[in-house]
Amino acid sequence: MVAQPLKETLAGKVRLHQHARVEFVSVLKGRLALKVGTDEQILDADDWLYLDSQLRHDYSRAGTKPCSAVVITAE
Repeated sequence: MVAQPLKETLAGKVRLHQHARVEFVSVLKGRLALKVGTDEQILDADDWLYLDSQLRHDYSRAGTKPCSAVVITAE
């Protein structure tokens, strides 16, 4: 497993991507918009999500307040 901090681009968004295995996303503070395919969910602080990361997905901060999350991927 690999743990990595969520890094945003200058636009405040992680580009649409996919990779093998699974992914666990835990929001530490703020609000995170998570898009999987065409579906989008808003995660708040203390929310988490487990997803099949072979599906195309991306993240972005929801709102104007800072957002922090931890992303763990299994390789």
